[in-house]
Amino acid sequence: MKVLFVCILAGFLIGCGNSVKENTKTDTENKSVIGSLEVMKEDLGVMVWEPAEQACEKLCNGWRLPSLEELEIVYKNRMQIGGFEEGYYWSSSESLDESISNAMIIIRFGIGDQFYNGKQTPNHVRAVRNL
Repeated sequence: MKVLFVCILAGFLIGCGNSVKENTKTDTENKSVIGSLEVMKEDLGVMVWEPAEQACEKLCNGWRLPSLEELEIVYKNRMQIGGFEEGYYWSSSESLDESISNAMIIIRFGIGDQFYNGKQTPNHVRAVRNL
């Protein structure tokens, strides 16, 4: 956990320049690979949507919130990846329900149900990136 915090803190201080190496030992130890998708092995915390999106982007090197399809893959492989809570996880996919504005689709990892939530409701954050 301390190593991940230092890595995240370095991302905030240094930014996405050449001074942050992509294939550091820390990077390799803190991710799982599912097909062509890399998944962080630890949550970035519980936060509302915009800071969640920013926290993923600040990791640099293509890390981001997963789309709904990617989050479904992550959910199906949650035991292999490890470290998940039973709560709700953000996706980057907007709700298709036109009666609900400013809502994103989430998955409850305890049972796999999909819901939508307003962007101001805190949920768990797990970053992904493409290989």
